[in-house]
Formats: sequence, structure tokens, C-alpha cells
Amino acid sequence: MKLGIISDTHKNLDYLKKVIQIFKDERIDLFIHLGDDYSDLKDYDDFIKLVKIPGVYDPEYKDSNIPHREILKIEEIKILLTHSPESHENDFPADLDPLELAKKENINLILYGHTHIPAIQEKENLLWVNPGHLKIEDKKGYPPTYSIIDISGRSIEAKIINLLENKEIFIKKKNL
Repeated sequence: MKLGIISDTHKNLDYLKKVIQIFKDERIDLFIHLGDDYSDLKDYDDFIKLVKIPGVYDPEYKDSNIPHREILKIEEIKILLTHSPESHENDFPADLDPLELAKKENINLILYGHTHIPAIQEKENLLWVNPGHLKIEDKKGYPPTYSIIDISGRSIEAKIINLLENKEIFIKKKNL
């Protein structure tokens, strides 16, 4: 199964449209938005299978009926979706820290945003992927990026792609 992941779109609809077209061309099976302005997708909700997690500053984050974190099982991989890689001051008291939740639920892959820093790392035997952001300019100096992840059985291949250069900047393969 092929996943297309973005985060932190921050109302940049031009870059969002480009990524959506790339995801269509790549035949993405599941589109994931990891928050901060996930409402940018309001016009695209029904064209593709979509999962959205609110960002810590999204109005939806204040709604106790909308989960801050979600767990998906795709093939043999359990995935935690979260905007922030750790607990945040805007969390509800009952929200578990993402790492605690990952341990409790035997998660294999954590997808997160918030930092605007594209990254693929292995920590505590978990694969952590941050697709970066889709802002025109980011004060941290990183270009707009997105991620594509292929899952097959117990195998994960994660890539982060620079949108402006259409070039992979990180790639990681992991077998569980």
C-alpha cells in the first residue's frame, strides 16, 4: 500500500495542489495530513481516501470529539498519526504522550509533523517520519517537502521529497 503524507500546509494552496497532483500520478492509496491547517483539504475530501489529524493550533484541536492521535493498521504495520512528536501544552489531560502510546499499542511507525523539519529516524526501534512542511518560506530554512511510504507486509520504504526540486532528500527501508 502506498501512503502520501503531508503536514503543516499553512494555507499554501498552490503547493498543496502540486502535491495532490503528484499523489494522483503516483497512485497513492491513502493520503494523510498530519495537521496545521488540515482544513486546507476541504475541497479534496472526497477524491481520495484521506485521514487527517489536527495540528496543535488548529481550532479542531480544541474539540474533544476530534482525536489528536490516531492508530492505523496497514498490512502488518501499526502506525501512529500525531501532529506533535511529544506531548503538547494544548493536549487534553487524557492524551497520552506519543511515545507512551506507541509502546502501549506496539506501534511500528510514527508519522508526525509540527517541527517543519523533514526527517526519517529510527528511535527506540520505531521508525519516525516527519514529511516537513508546505510553506513558501520557513524560518527554519527547510524547503517544502512531502513523504511517500510504501508498505508491503512487514516492509516499509519511506521517502521524503523536496517539492521544488522533485528530488528525494531522505530514504529509509526497514523490515520488521
